[in-house]
Amino acid sequence: EEEEEAETGERALTDHGEVAEVKEFSARLRQLNRHLSDLEYQKRQVEEICSRHKAAFDAKREAIRESTRRKLELVEHEERTMMLRVQVELDRIQTEMERGVSRFSVLWSTIQQASSTSSIPTTTQTTTASTESATAQQDDASPSTGSKCIICLEQPATHIFSPCGHRCLCSADAESYLLHRDSSEYAVCPIDRAPWKDIIRVFD
Repeated sequence: EEEEEAETGERALTDHGEVAEVKEFSARLRQLNRHLSDLEYQKRQVEEICSRHKAAFDAKREAIRESTRRKLELVEHEERTMMLRVQVELDRIQTEMERGVSRFSVLWSTIQQASSTSSIPTTTQTTTASTESATAQQDDASPSTGSKCIICLEQPATHIFSPCGHRCLCSADAESYLLHRDSSEYAVCPIDRAPWKDIIRVFD
């Protein structure tokens, strides 16, 4: 009987130890579950924050992209508008130049006709010397179509001064006169030293 009582006491102590271990394990398990729940909550918080930041970043990026697109469209529109204005202005200037050339060609023809009419001798006693002198003066005042440029003496004279009507410049020297028109040397006709307003190309 004493041995049975001893065995019963040992089993009671063993059972009591196992129960204590189970309780301790259960407590640790509950602690781990709470920790896991905290981690899952923190994970959801981080995901929400990341989602909000990503949405804000995407919205900002889309706004920048849209703003850039609008600016590019505005610049392209302004460029097209400017090009159209320049083209219209060039067409207008070209038209005015063509009209001016036509008017001055007619005027030059009229001046030549009037000059040739007024140079007809009224008497039969005109001497050869006076005829040569008048011819030389007329050639100096209004060079013929085949005359050379009075500046370079090489290229044909294709431009006239307005309003004096002297045809005495080639294309290159006419451009030089137009570029330096503010200079006193280039502001007058090289033949009669009269101030000019325009230099016009004459077509034969």
